[in-house]
Amino acid sequence: MSRLDRAIIFAAGMGTRLGPQTRDLPKTLLTVGKLSIFDRMIMGLDRIGIKDVVVVIGYAGAGLRSHALLQTSKLVNDRLSFEFITNDSLDIGNIYSFWLAKKKMIEKDALLLNSDVVFDYRILDLLKADQNPSSLAIDKSMTLGAEEMKVKLGKGQIIKEMSKELDPSVADGEFIGIMKVSNDVAGKVIDKVEKLLTLQKFPLYYEDAFRLVAHEEDCLAACSTSGLPWTEIDTVDDMNYAQSIIVPQLELNVI
Repeated sequence: MSRLDRAIIFAAGMGTRLGPQTRDLPKTLLTVGKLSIFDRMIMGLDRIGIKDVVVVIGYAGAGLRSHALLQTSKLVNDRLSFEFITNDSLDIGNIYSFWLAKKKMIEKDALLLNSDVVFDYRILDLLKADQNPSSLAIDKSMTLGAEEMKVKLGKGQIIKEMSKELDPSVADGEFIGIMKVSNDVAGKVIDKVEKLLTLQKFPLYYEDAFRLVAHEEDCLAACSTSGLPWTEIDTVDDMNYAQSIIVPQLELNVI
């Protein structure tokens, strides 16, 4: 894989399941421990040498843009440059955020991150070191249910299926919302996104397009999180879990 120095963060969603906590605030700016989710993410990206951060904003996007430029930049001493893309069609689903950022993926290989994941920075180390040009961070240790984005793996840890609807009993793990994608594979996914958008069966998610690519080609690999702590924050219960369980583990590991 070519030198990895770009990250694209999808941060347009409304976070409605968190109630009043996100009434006027993008979910990624919620504080977990001593830092916002977004700041934690940016510090992790800076740690592995990312220089170019593209953020797809939407709900309360002006606040996130201002925070990134005025506050987050100070945490990394302005070593990262920020670019913002606005998604004004949130009802379509996050697949549209992916579509809006397509040019940035075709230009060069990139890390793609959902903006609501709190994680051990070493997961980024594993992804960057993974020999596969396109790989998804997969947690193989979780108890899987209906809500998780589950994956089924084939020979060589190749992803063959990816869906929330996948039977947990046959799933091999959960996609945690962080991946690296080569520009050529991004092109294949973008082709699928375009076809899905024409169906107008919204909401749609970018994972739907990756699923179609995985059905046709063995170009998406699983990169195990190796049991490192992480969580996605969608609900109040998720936030409580992050504060009480995940953050103490992260602080213990001094990341």
